[in-house]
Amino acid sequence: MVFSTKADLVANRPLSEKMLINSWKYRKYFEKSIAAMSKVGFKYVNIGTWFYLTKSDGDPIFDNEIEKTQVALDICKKYGMKPMINFNGQNNGYLNTETWCNFNQNQLEQIKQYFSKFVQTFSNQGIIWANLNEPDNVFWAPFNERHNPRVISSWVNFSKWFIDETFEFDKNPLNVPYSCITSVADEGSDITRQAIRQGLFRRALGGISHPYVYHNHNNGQPEIMLELHEGTVAGLPLVSNEYGYSRDTSSGDHNQGYFSMAEAAKYTARQTIIQDYLGFSIIGIYCDLGDSYSIENDDCSLNLVGKMTMDLVNELNGYTIQEKIEVDSHDNVYDDIYAFRYSKDNCVDKIVYWAPEKVGLRQLSVNNKIIKLNITDYPQVVDYDGVPNPKEYFLPIKSNTSLGTEVMY
Repeated sequence: MVFSTKADLVANRPLSEKMLINSWKYRKYFEKSIAAMSKVGFKYVNIGTWFYLTKSDGDPIFDNEIEKTQVALDICKKYGMKPMINFNGQNNGYLNTETWCNFNQNQLEQIKQYFSKFVQTFSNQGIIWANLNEPDNVFWAPFNERHNPRVISSWVNFSKWFIDETFEFDKNPLNVPYSCITSVADEGSDITRQAIRQGLFRRALGGISHPYVYHNHNNGQPEIMLELHEGTVAGLPLVSNEYGYSRDTSSGDHNQGYFSMAEAAKYTARQTIIQDYLGFSIIGIYCDLGDSYSIENDDCSLNLVGKMTMDLVNELNGYTIQEKIEVDSHDNVYDDIYAFRYSKDNCVDKIVYWAPEKVGLRQLSVNNKIIKLNITDYPQVVDYDGVPNPKEYFLPIKSNTSLGTEVMY
């Protein structure tokens, strides 16, 4: 069975065919989660791999990762999910000035040997190879060295070696390297430029971004991506296999900031549409199953974050984004009113709309006609026959809530 082909990395296709869940195959209820996520509309799953270090200069321990990955792939096959594989591992926190990473030369050689075995084992199955996970984070070198040109060269060269290895054993390799944590262009553009100059994407079909928007960017509102994110890298479509918003939980990562469940829900849904508009070919939500980024409840049903996003995606089932309709004057990305047109063969177009700030009942000019829309700060969808029908879709305002404008039923 071939899971994916080059067609899976084409940007111009329905949003409902792009959604990925980044899950954790080590959890005991991984299969239950994958079954549930497949049922609600996810098409892809990112399967991370891991290795350990017993001591800073000790041999890496891979702990039957190939066998564990085979089990995960069998589960993907069972539920019709397409796998993406990336690589991560424990580090010692020290910069080796011979290799310019956390690992000494002997450790790197062992890592290469095992990664090569991975490629040989799973080649020609349509695996999307996501290469190193967040090499600009602490995995590859200490975080304060992430902009060091020698450190960047170190992981770029390793990533290029891995890509070449896939071409050695895979007839049609699907490579999407990079996986950097640059949420917006100004936070990591020097890393991106150096990676491009050194040929990281020369044999790739796309590049992975982790477009986390931090709380210090206007409270984390995702529209900043439209201001600072180009949507492509080296002329190739971007892929995301991580994005989302961390909540105030006792466990999990909170470097991005603390967001309420309601904030995380509406921001994640908005960012999903923004990535689609920017031309991402696969759109992947990070889910750490029960921790700060989870989109699932304990029974693997969707929580508010997952439900708001996937309800939106399923409302647009089979629809492809066409354009952003300009409906109001604005000074920046936050005071705009967003309206995106989606189309599907033999169906009426749909409009997805919201506003970060200009919520409430508003008169807008759409196609030279004045209409009233009940604007909220979470995405809504209406059929579009030239102009939406406000009587059918837009009800009187009751009050404002944390999720935006509430309407009377």
